[in-house]
Amino acid sequence: MDELPPGVSAAMITAISRNAEAVDRGTRSLAADVAALRETGLLASPLEAGNARPLFDALVALGGASMPLARLYEGHVDAVSLVARLGTSAQIDRVAADVRAGVLHGVWGAGGATPARAVAAGSCWRLSGEKRFCSGLGLVGRAVVTAQLDDATTQLFLIDADDPERHDHGDWDVVAMTGSASGRMDLSGMTLAASAALGARNAFMAEPEFHGGLWRIAAMQSGALQRLVRLHHDLVVQAPSNPLRLHRHGCIAVEAGTALLWSRHAMEAVMPPDAAAGDQRTALLAREAVEQSVTRALALMERDFGTRPHRRCSEAGRIMRDLRFHLRQADPDGKLAYAVQLGGDPVL
Repeated sequence: MDELPPGVSAAMITAISRNAEAVDRGTRSLAADVAALRETGLLASPLEAGNARPLFDALVALGGASMPLARLYEGHVDAVSLVARLGTSAQIDRVAADVRAGVLHGVWGAGGATPARAVAAGSCWRLSGEKRFCSGLGLVGRAVVTAQLDDATTQLFLIDADDPERHDHGDWDVVAMTGSASGRMDLSGMTLAASAALGARNAFMAEPEFHGGLWRIAAMQSGALQRLVRLHHDLVVQAPSNPLRLHRHGCIAVEAGTALLWSRHAMEAVMPPDAAAGDQRTALLAREAVEQSVTRALALMERDFGTRPHRRCSEAGRIMRDLRFHLRQADPDGKLAYAVQLGGDPVL
């Protein structure tokens, strides 16, 4: 197994992996797995200085065990990081206290049919509209959400997200990442104190953090691919004299290693305190490199797995479905084009 962050055991990762099939079928929620993250201190890990490598290792491990859980943890890390970077001292203290108490956080930025808007109402803010693709509905206690203001700028808000009357799980009708408890959050009529506004207007898009954070996505996807390599190896040892299968496994291992190295390279480029806006280019290219490696590896695996991944109980099939879906988020062509537009040395 890959290196694990402090406090995380191989037994815990194995237990999460064993639970993943029931989570995918909808007969079990991720609540117990989130509780395991809380008990091991992983929810509080983003509060620690110099924590990039432990977070990377956690995302790789969780990606291999459960992509839906890794998605929730990545959102939690993103939310806590946003508050640490943009928040007032009071907001930072509140979130730190909540995290230490075990509250899961998230970032919900996708707009719905009715875009989220915020209007100043005296000393308060009044929200309207909705957010879609809200991972962790019912599990996330606090969320950072984006809303448009009257001047077309975007403002972040830190909201309580645990009101079930505002949750619509039926909006998530997909065949992958089914255990992520995703859905729609209705913001209509929500009134917030002035102190709920997080950071300046359009601060959400600031670089290198906005695109630089793609290293976290790449890490969890790399972890999922690492797990698939092991599952493919189990198949290879059943027919060790098959030269084509051996060759494909070698190629698959190269792709998995490439994805892991790119995601780690992106983390190391973006996370130092002195990282410049231009360092986001590495994370953007890493996102593309991981997608290409995963896509090539999956195509090779399918030659050997045959119909096995199409069985409802197939671990490989579940991970492959989740990976393919997750790779499509969001606007990969646009991200690659932006990386090229940023310029810089064409050889990293």
